[in-house]
Amino acid sequence: GSASPAVAELCQNTPETFLEASKLLLTYADAILRNPNDEAARSIRIGNTAFSTRLLPVRGAVECLFEMGFEEGETHLIFPKKASVEQLQKIRDLIAIER
Repeated sequence: GSASPAVAELCQNTPETFLEASKLLLTYADAILRNPNDEAARSIRIGNTAFSTRLLPVRGAVECLFEMGFEEGETHLIFPKKASVEQLQKIRDLIAIER
């Protein structure tokens, strides 16, 4: 049992879809963990091809980002300054374990 409903949901996808989506989720999370003050890392354009094709249609994927602390803006998902990097790390690690 996963401590995260979103990660549990993500795991319901086919292995191939899960691996693709989780790879991207880890990429987004790691960019922030490596450089928490980088504004660019903290924002994901919703129109971004990788995001719209590999995450948006995938069960649980966007929910994972929300559980990490991302919030939905007009054109981007934003990881706000007030969001917890510890929470981000926690969800990131749960996803990594499932891989």
